Amino acid sequence: MKITSNLPQFSGRPYLIIVAGRQEAKFYLAGNSVIRTLESFRVRTPLYSDREGFFEASGRMGVIRSGSAYEPPKEAVIQEFIRGLKEHLAAIEAAEEIASAAVFAPNYMKGYIRSALSASLEQRLELVVEGNFYRSPPLALWRKIWENREPRAVKPRSGEADNLWHRGAKPPP
Repeated sequence: MKITSNLPQFSGRPYLIIVAGRQEAKFYLAGNSVIRTLESFRVRTPLYSDREGFFEASGRMGVIRSGSAYEPPKEAVIQEFIRGLKEHLAAIEAAEEIASAAVFAPNYMKGYIRSALSASLEQRLELVVEGNFYRSPPLALWRKIWENREPRAVKPRSGEADNLWHRGAKPPP
């Protein structure tokens, strides 16, 4: 997908965009006026019938309790997602040259996702944006990167407004 001319092009330096939810992730590579989708993956929630999903909780004295889980274990799904994220990121780093990176993820997933980044990718990480952006189009993500990356310019005041400001008077509406 071509980056529109009214957005910064960031040519010459490939920029990795990682967009993640709790169980899914997409990877985009931006550079040379183009954003392209590299990969995406999703971890399926295990479906258990009435008595399947057996679990055990153990302590110092052995098994404390056991039974069946009627709800899928969230932590196990997240750990499986992080494992898949590490594998996909390693494959992307081996295949592509990456100069910078940005992560879009919900607040509760930020720590998990940062732990999945390699040390070299962690150093190139420029931006972490909190929120659920999984279904956002790539150009909206690119716009968000540039909004958060560039400092906002202060609107210059006119000479008359500046004089009023220094005298302590309120400028006219």
